[in-house]
Amino acid sequence: MALFLHILQYKVISFFKTTFDLRAVSVVRGVGSLLVFGGFAAGAYLLANGITRYVLEETRIGLFLFHRFISMMLFVFFVSVNLGNIIVSYATLY
Repeated sequence: MALFLHILQYKVISFFKTTFDLRAVSVVRGVGSLLVFGGFAAGAYLLANGITRYVLEETRIGLFLFHRFISMMLFVFFVSVNLGNIIVSYATLY
């Protein structure tokens, strides 16, 4: 675990050095990207939390059906990511 934290520490330091250069363009670009990606992550979390709360409390489908539904959604998501990676690999091959 100590090795992982050591690597993570230097990755964060490297990220901040490349993102927050002392030029104004780099600072604006870094802060903008952090705001956009942070907003997307927070929005995705709030959306997933709201959907989960609605499905479990309002519709009362139960945990078994909820887990089945989530597993099907994750399966479709990862299959689509896999197909996208296959298309990109063929595009870079030719």
